Amino acid sequence: MILDTHILLWLVNGDPIPPKTKKAIHTSAYLAISAITAWEIFMLEKRGKVNFNIPSAAWLGQALRTHNIDTIPLGISICHRSNRLAWEHRDPADRFIVATAIETDLPLATCDDQIIQSRVVPVAGYT
Repeated sequence: MILDTHILLWLVNGDPIPPKTKKAIHTSAYLAISAITAWEIFMLEKRGKVNFNIPSAAWLGQALRTHNIDTIPLGISICHRSNRLAWEHRDPADRFIVATAIETDLPLATCDDQIIQSRVVPVAGYT
C-alpha cells in the first residue's frame, strides 16, 4: 500500500486516521511512500506547516524505519504515468503519488477527496 503524505504524517504523529483507512494500513503486508512524499514533507517544513524536533531528513528516515515503510523511487515509468493520467489535478506531487500507486499496482491510502472521487486509483478502505 502507498501512503499519501498526510497519511504518513498522521500515522507517525499518532493523529486520528479514519477507521477504514487505519484498518487497511494495519492489515497491509507492505507499506511504501513515493519519493515525492519526502520532497513534500521537506517543503511543508520549509513553509512552517510542520515542525520536527530533529532535522527533517533524520525524522523521515526514523519514521520509515520505525513503521517499516519503503520508498519507491520516481523512475521513468512513474514520471511518464504521472503526465498521462486521465485526471485533471494541478498538484504535481499528488499526480506522482497516484502514478506510484498505479505503477506498483498497490492501493493508495489517502483522505484526499479529489483523489478518492477521481477513481483513477484504488483507494484503501474505499474500494
